[in-house]
Amino acid sequence: MHFYAHLQYLVLGTLDSLGRPWVSVVTGEQGFVYPMSQTHIAVVADVSCGDPIIQNLETGFTVSDGGKLIAGVGVDFTNRRRNKGFDPLDFGSDGSCWPRCREYVPD
Repeated sequence: MHFYAHLQYLVLGTLDSLGRPWVSVVTGEQGFVYPMSQTHIAVVADVSCGDPIIQNLETGFTVSDGGKLIAGVGVDFTNRRRNKGFDPLDFGSDGSCWPRCREYVPD
């Protein structure tokens, strides 16, 4: 998990309301992506106005159980190490969101 703390950007993929894929690059100072646990990360980043990730996470394609799909990949070009993942997201009433993985997050 320390891998993510050193990144200065993260590539994220989302689906629009028609199920079409869109890619967004989010950036920040080292530490803008940080581990919350062994299986979850948090991303705190400013996103450019008009970036498709904003609308896709609000009104984009919804999977059968109500989540929004998101995929991401982080690459450290200094050593060619990379890490990727995907999962549906749940959204809290405060606007926060987290992956909904049945194995790790109880209903």
